[in-house]
Amino acid sequence: MEKIGDQVTVRMAGTTPKEIDAIYRYIYLLGEYQKMSAQAVCISKETLKEQMENKTLEVALAEYKGEPIGLGLFYTLASGFSGKTSMFLNIFYVEEKVRFLGAGRKIISFLSQICLDRNYERMEWLCLDWNEPSIKFYKSVDSRIIDTITTYRLMPEDMEKLAAEK
Repeated sequence: MEKIGDQVTVRMAGTTPKEIDAIYRYIYLLGEYQKMSAQAVCISKETLKEQMENKTLEVALAEYKGEPIGLGLFYTLASGFSGKTSMFLNIFYVEEKVRFLGAGRKIISFLSQICLDRNYERMEWLCLDWNEPSIKFYKSVDSRIIDTITTYRLMPEDMEKLAAEK
């Protein structure tokens, strides 16, 4: 298949049923690809729509020949150090049938322009260390690997235990 990047359009998604269905499907497919349990991918379509309407989550939707083929779902972060806002790319997904054909780069380019237009300090995301195809892509767009930080996480049961301490 030929490169399709020039034929891909990327736009900010609305909350029509068709758009919500496509976004929800990509969230689920990425969770499946990342070997997440069905319980971990638990956002409802109603919650997704609500969060998009109030701009808690925003979605750049990529289309090819009028059909969705991928997305970049993001939210903003504020830095206590710089006082600036950044984009956190929470979900980045391109349909398997069009991977490596330029669609992912088109999405990242679109999101980069949003960051510049909004004067964001940076765009960042996480990648599982076994996900070699994604790592290769991220390197191809000159992203920087931050390997001096380890992610820590508290889950509800951990927080309940800590909150109960007196």
